[in-house]
Amino acid sequence: MIYHPPVMNIKTRYAVPLFCVLVCAGLAGNAFPVSILNAHFIFGSLFAMLALQIFGWIPGIAAGAVISAYTWLAWNHPWAMVTMTAEVAVAGLLFTRRRWSLVTADTVYWLCMGLPLGFVCFHFISGVSSGDALFLLTKQAINGIANALIARLMVTGWIVIRRTNGRIAFRELLSNLMLVFVLGPFLVFLALAGRADMAETDRQIRDTLAWDSRQLTDGLETWLDQRERVVATLASLSQTLDAEEIQARLDQAWQSDSGFLRIALMNRYSTVTAAAPETEDGRSILGMNYADRPYIAEARKTLKPIFSDVLLSKFRPEDPIVIVVAPVAAGGEYNGLVAGLIKFDRIRTLLELHATGPNVRYTLVDKKGRVILSNRPDLPPLASFSRPGGRLSALDNDLLQWIPDLPPNTSTIDLWGKSFYVARSALSRTAEWFLILEQPVAPFQKTLYRRYVAAFFLAFAILLGALVLAELISRRVVRPIDRIVEATRTVPARVEAGEPVQWLESPVVEADFLITNLKVMSDSLKYKFIENRQINESLEQRVAERAEKLRESEALLESMIKNMPVMVFLKEADSLCYVKLNRAGEKLLGYSEQEMVGKNDYDFFPKAEADRSAQTDRQALAEGRLVEITEETIHTRYLGERILYTRKIPIFDRQKTPRYLLGISEDISERKQGRDDLEAANRKLRQSQAATLNILEDLKVENEARRKNAAERDRLQEQLIHSQKMESVGRLAGGVAHDFNNMLNVILGYTELALQDMSPTDPLYEDLKEILDAARRSSDITGQLLAFARRQTIAPRTIDLNDTVEGMLKMLRRLIGEDIDLVWEPGTGLWPINMDPAQVDQVLANLLVNARDAISGVGKVTIETDNAVLDETYCADRPGFVPGEFVLLAVSDGGCGMDKTTMNNLFEPFFTTKGVGEGTGLGLATVYGIVRQNNGFINVYSEPGQGTTFKIYLPRHMGDAVSEPLFTATETLHGTGESLLVVEDEPSVLKLANKMLAGLGYTVMTAQGPAAALELSKRHTGGIDLLITDVVMPEMSGRDLAEKLESIHPGLRVLYMSGYTANVIAHRGILDKGVQFIQKPFNKNDLARKVREALGNDECGMMKTERKIKGKNKDKHTGQDKVVCVADGPALQTPATERRSPEDRQTNPGEKKMALRKHSSFIIPLSSFNNREPQWFTST
Repeated sequence: MIYHPPVMNIKTRYAVPLFCVLVCAGLAGNAFPVSILNAHFIFGSLFAMLALQIFGWIPGIAAGAVISAYTWLAWNHPWAMVTMTAEVAVAGLLFTRRRWSLVTADTVYWLCMGLPLGFVCFHFISGVSSGDALFLLTKQAINGIANALIARLMVTGWIVIRRTNGRIAFRELLSNLMLVFVLGPFLVFLALAGRADMAETDRQIRDTLAWDSRQLTDGLETWLDQRERVVATLASLSQTLDAEEIQARLDQAWQSDSGFLRIALMNRYSTVTAAAPETEDGRSILGMNYADRPYIAEARKTLKPIFSDVLLSKFRPEDPIVIVVAPVAAGGEYNGLVAGLIKFDRIRTLLELHATGPNVRYTLVDKKGRVILSNRPDLPPLASFSRPGGRLSALDNDLLQWIPDLPPNTSTIDLWGKSFYVARSALSRTAEWFLILEQPVAPFQKTLYRRYVAAFFLAFAILLGALVLAELISRRVVRPIDRIVEATRTVPARVEAGEPVQWLESPVVEADFLITNLKVMSDSLKYKFIENRQINESLEQRVAERAEKLRESEALLESMIKNMPVMVFLKEADSLCYVKLNRAGEKLLGYSEQEMVGKNDYDFFPKAEADRSAQTDRQALAEGRLVEITEETIHTRYLGERILYTRKIPIFDRQKTPRYLLGISEDISERKQGRDDLEAANRKLRQSQAATLNILEDLKVENEARRKNAAERDRLQEQLIHSQKMESVGRLAGGVAHDFNNMLNVILGYTELALQDMSPTDPLYEDLKEILDAARRSSDITGQLLAFARRQTIAPRTIDLNDTVEGMLKMLRRLIGEDIDLVWEPGTGLWPINMDPAQVDQVLANLLVNARDAISGVGKVTIETDNAVLDETYCADRPGFVPGEFVLLAVSDGGCGMDKTTMNNLFEPFFTTKGVGEGTGLGLATVYGIVRQNNGFINVYSEPGQGTTFKIYLPRHMGDAVSEPLFTATETLHGTGESLLVVEDEPSVLKLANKMLAGLGYTVMTAQGPAAALELSKRHTGGIDLLITDVVMPEMSGRDLAEKLESIHPGLRVLYMSGYTANVIAHRGILDKGVQFIQKPFNKNDLARKVREALGNDECGMMKTERKIKGKNKDKHTGQDKVVCVADGPALQTPATERRSPEDRQTNPGEKKMALRKHSSFIIPLSSFNNREPQWFTST
């Protein structure tokens, strides 16, 4: 489908007026549409298509946008403007650029873009129902294609009639004509049928509404008349029947007619004498007086049955009632009345059943215009009847049409669809009520449009089928012409070559005439070609003669160039490859002409020289003039480096385009030699200048080094300030720990002793437990302060970090709870470290508590270990890091993460992001202090919402890990009367220690201060088994006291106790080797265990059960060494000299059997910290 749009020569002075005329005509075409089913067929796009064909694509789009803007103003939505402008743009693009026929391009637009785009706009954006949207869009598509077809035919007619230079394909013309004959009659038929269906729908709405109004009015009047007759009959009977009989008749009437809520008989004084039913709200209404009711006065006056005004039932306020009254009269004298209270349930049922119109709205109003019944939710009973804003117009058959107030440019489709047909009829025979029926048009419109959507789809399908059929038929008809065009395309070449031409034969007379004419024309051209060939042969001979003369001139020029004493070369302008080189050039460069031709400077000379030469070549070619290079250096093949004076000039062809580059170069090397002396002097001057620049550069380097030294000095100053701050915090923590732990020791000790002597049922028992818990928590805070300040007293040993962590996993899982998964990923071949295992417990517990608090709900925490080697590059960007081999401990969580502000304050003491009472802010500060105390360092990686990873690097220890026999005594370890000297400057602590140790079975001597202890030891005649002393005392330290007492009692064993050691028995918190120490505050069990350890072997760290007392270690009776056996139970406290077989002696339940060795030995029962089975060890 290749077509050519018409090119119409419109004079410039007529172009703008014609464009304006087309735009105005398009606006008029939109303003005066043709209506089918209240859907407007407009003709604005017709004139936009005319502008497209006459002025081109851009003016056509502009005309379409201006013309379609009217629809926005007229229809209150922009979607018709969007689809029409897009139609002109897309169809115009296919028509002008792709050379499609206009009708085909417009059809493709509506199929592929217009219908989907319009459906999105109408249905999804404006909320039009899918059926209405399809109806409108199908109408628009047919409207648009028809306008495109008419516009194309108008331009075609103009071209044919006026015979302008515009062109149109015969195939397109034929196809468009066939479409007109198919589409035109169908649209006319559709318009006529649509008008008829609209009239029929309107008539159907009116007839249905009028019929419903008559039927309902008659039914309601009949039903009300029947109720009136019942009441009148009862009033007539009341004159002849006695009280019992009239009560029976009332009951019968009330029970047989559900329309009555109540029927009552009143006497002439309006007092109820009989009623059915007789009770109201559980009390009888007989004897009640209703003389104040207005309907009684009216009945007394008229002596005729009447209906009262509508009232609201006091039983159901939402339901109205009416009272029908019939007076009891005899001889024109009023004697009372019968009143029936009528419910409207039956009337509502009648209205619902007989209002047959779809979605019809009914309203029953009284003579005052108040609503009695209505299915409109906005009209409650007894409200004044009203409608929203709109206007009523009278129709025939006493019908009205109500049209709501809509914007002034609302389309007739919306106006008709949102209107109501109204029928108003009066129930004048009884109650003077009015029945109002309102029939909405929307259901009928929807049914009509649903039927015509199918019709429009059929029209669109017929249009597409007609378009395809017209295309096929037009192709068939025009095929002979296409074959002639194809056959004559090669006729000129065949005629010129003298080849025969195969002419076609066509059954079409016009085509056959055309072929005959072409055959005559080709024969004439054949003779002309023969004549031209002869002329060409003559011209070729003359050209050959001139060519010979040209060759002679070229030979002379070639000889002159070859023999010139300077180098002459010729290059191609495009590639800069050599074409010619004379002998002087060959001698200078060292290359023959054959070697140079076809190659450029890059093939022979260094790149720098080749770049310089190519640059000057391009300059001469670009400027089109002579370029001189006074000095250029080249490296020749045999003569070395030479200096040339070169001139280059372009050579042009007939079109004034550079074809070649001619160059002449003269060797001026010898001439240049004379300038060397001057250059040498200049060189020395330049060297001195360079030396000066070097000195300046050295000064610059020195200044940079000073700047770096200043930065390093600032960094060291900052580290010094931090170190001083940590030292201050350490002093503060130490001072607090010393005094505070003494006080806590007294609180904990006495509370524990009080609890031991008190029954759990005692009222004070729970209070004492709370005091004990609070004191323990205070002790933990003091320990955290010491850990942060790196003043915590520790006993490091060589450990395997994997074994230590695995021993804690069970406790850690209980700590973080069941909702959080703890993943343990130990590294293989892990190096040992030198660290107190208790500090590992502290680090992991604090990190996992923080990880648990950062996870909301279910999550995961991962603990990893690995070996790590840090180099200087890694440590350079991390202050405090040093290169070396380390063991990595990493704890990762998937929690909420931290922002930059939190990261900057992470390890500050008492900094916390938790609420008041939820954390002390010492957890991570404790971790930091422990890591730094063990010469390690810590890295933190975290982002908000991405979790957190703590990486702790601990120095590798050269040595093998030693398994520590961990144990906790299941029973309190008692003494056997050993002599203990307790020295403490705090009286309360001294008193507490005395009480605890005495209760454990030891012989206790106490001294309040070092001086008192020295005096006591001198007076004491017996031996002292153990010295228990405070570390920090006013007169002298505990260590100094121990050294002086050891001179008096050689071999004296010492147990130090303190809340803060102050480097007396420990350096940087690490206990000296062989020192026994108990941290304040302590409880009774801790003291008992430490005393037993101190009395035992210090080197192994376990409780020793055998000790020889110098000078007094022989038994009086046997002469053998004494053995003290310390065990968890009395069953094991027997002398080791008693020899028993393993079968003779049983341990406590759960313990292994064991026999005593024949020589001096000791037996130790141990229990692990992790609730393992008790372990037994023996040693000699």
